[in-house]
Amino acid sequence: MSSSSSKQELPLKQIPGSYGLPFFGPIRDRHDYFYHQGRDNFFANRIKQYNSTVIKTNMPPGPFISSNSQVIALLDGVSFPILFDNTKVQKHNVLDGTFMPSTSFTGGYRVCAYLDTTEPNHAILKRFFINILLSKNDSFIPLFRNTISDSFSELEDQLSGENGKSNFNAAICSAVFNFMFRLLCDDKDPSETNLGSKGPGLFDKWLLFQLAPLATLGLPKIFNYIEDFVIRTVPFPFCFAKSGYKELYEAFSKEAKTVLDEAEKVLFEMIL
Repeated sequence: MSSSSSKQELPLKQIPGSYGLPFFGPIRDRHDYFYHQGRDNFFANRIKQYNSTVIKTNMPPGPFISSNSQVIALLDGVSFPILFDNTKVQKHNVLDGTFMPSTSFTGGYRVCAYLDTTEPNHAILKRFFINILLSKNDSFIPLFRNTISDSFSELEDQLSGENGKSNFNAAICSAVFNFMFRLLCDDKDPSETNLGSKGPGLFDKWLLFQLAPLATLGLPKIFNYIEDFVIRTVPFPFCFAKSGYKELYEAFSKEAKTVLDEAEKVLFEMIL
C-alpha cells in the first residue's frame, strides 16, 4: 500500500481547543495574548495543554471590534500549507485576522487583499498587479538595490554623527516607502512631490489607525486594561488619518500615470 493511500485512510479527529463562553472567552484569550502570557507563550501553552499543533482558539481583537473571534490555529509546518488551499480556507475580509478596518481607509473599496479567491474581481485585480510587476522587471532589482544602498548610507551618516546612534526601523520604513513610490510612479522621487519627506510618516499613520487593535504599546501593567479599553473597544475612525491619506492620494494620482492608465482598463473590465 502506498504512503499516500495510507494517509488518506487515517481516522479523522476532532480539533482540540476551546473558544470559551461567548463574549468572555474572546476577552480572556485577548488578555492572555497581549498581557498575561504574550504571543509566543499564548500558543506554546495551548500546544502543551492540548498536545496538538492544530488548535481552536480565539484571536484578537475580539469584542466589540470583531464579531467572530474564533479561529483554528495551524502551528506547524505540516499543516500550514492548508492555508493555500482555497477549498478549505475562506479569505473573505480576513487580511487583518478576525476583523476588517473600515473601507474609508481605502477609498470606500474592498481592495484585493480583502477579496476571497472565489470573488470575480479577485482574479482580475491579481492579474493587474502581476502585469504591473512584470512591466517593471528591468527596474525592480536596480531600484531596490539603490534604495537600500541609500538607506544604509543614511544609517552610516547617523552612526558617525555626534550621538553615534541610528534609527534602523525608521530608515528601513523610509526605504520601503521610497522604493514602492518610485516603482509605481515611474522612478519619481517622493521628496520631489507634495509629500516631501513626509511620505513614510503619513503611510505609517494611515496603517496605524487600521491595525491598532492588533497591537500593544508595552505600557506598565497598571495601564493594561486602560489600553485594552481604548484601542480594542471601537475601531479608530478614518478622520484621524484623513488629511494624511489625502496627501498620499494626491501624490500617487499625479505621479503614477502609467499604472493608473492600466488600472482604468481593469476598472472597465470589472464593470463589464
